[in-house]
Amino acid sequence: NRRVRSVDTGGRHTLIVTYAGELYACGLNSWGQLGMGIPIVGDREGAQNSRIFVPLRVRGCLADERVRQASAGSVHSAVVTEAGELYTMGCNGEGRLGLGSSAVGVDGTHQCKPEPKLVEALRGIPVVEVAAGLDHTLARSADGRIFSWGSNEDGQTGLSITAADAGSRHVPSEIEVPLRRAEAESDSEE
Repeated sequence: NRRVRSVDTGGRHTLIVTYAGELYACGLNSWGQLGMGIPIVGDREGAQNSRIFVPLRVRGCLADERVRQASAGSVHSAVVTEAGELYTMGCNGEGRLGLGSSAVGVDGTHQCKPEPKLVEALRGIPVVEVAAGLDHTLARSADGRIFSWGSNEDGQTGLSITAADAGSRHVPSEIEVPLRRAEAESDSEE
């Protein structure tokens, strides 16, 4: 048995991180949000169409990485490694993966990334925490900065909306949090 460090659930999928730094996933994989390719058609134990009924280890580019934390959004997922790198996978609609675009494919759907992809815009910025929402994502760096991207239709990214971005950000942008560090430290002591 593996000792579990953390779990997270999304729209219809689950991510499990072990203390050994392994990532396991199960549930719906129709957009590639499990990071195991799309679709899975009974070629692995426990798989049926694009569903995985028992947790399976996510490998690919994460096979040699120790995973620190994972967050499951509605149809995407985000993973932080012990090295501070951020990977995303699944539906890239509204730019929720932070990979630089949300291009629509020939079939009219948003491009899927069925295997984990490094968020290049945050390369060199150690990430310690990530949160995947319905159609947006936020990450916290080791030095306390917050980065956000994806749909901002309701202001959920914390970034201003301009005509140029039509309410979505396709790459991580830093949020200016109007809270001084001293205030944050005093709040945490209470």
